[in-house]
Amino acid sequence: MGMAATAVAADSPYVAVTPAEKRETGILADRVVTAYRTGRLSILCDLLSPVDVTRLHGTPARCRSALSRARSPCARRCSYRVVMVVGAYVTDRDRLLRRKTIAWVYVVRGHPGFTGPSELEIRFRKREGGWLLLADVIEAGPGR
Repeated sequence: MGMAATAVAADSPYVAVTPAEKRETGILADRVVTAYRTGRLSILCDLLSPVDVTRLHGTPARCRSALSRARSPCARRCSYRVVMVVGAYVTDRDRLLRRKTIAWVYVVRGHPGFTGPSELEIRFRKREGGWLLLADVIEAGPGR
């Protein structure tokens, strides 16, 4: 992973990702991939915002309990490779507040739910005190 800021075309909806942003969000993206790779999805509860944990599960304990019972189809069978890291200001307000969203896109090989390679998109939003995982982790690919 190169550490130079990502170059972005002038008419692109994306914005440059700095080396510091890559470093900070890369550590978190690795934790998400580890959760998917090992099947220990309860790890994700620590990366979500308290608001998302409450909205989705009620309490952190319920989040951990629910995700510990969830099964990742990729546990111990898929490989992951980063193909893109992009930044964006999702709304005009985000741009005004300089609240960037960073997306890490991975190619996933071996997912039993898809034919051929699939993708995993992990997004983080800048908040006071650091980066938080957005609750909508996206898995996509050609169906079976």
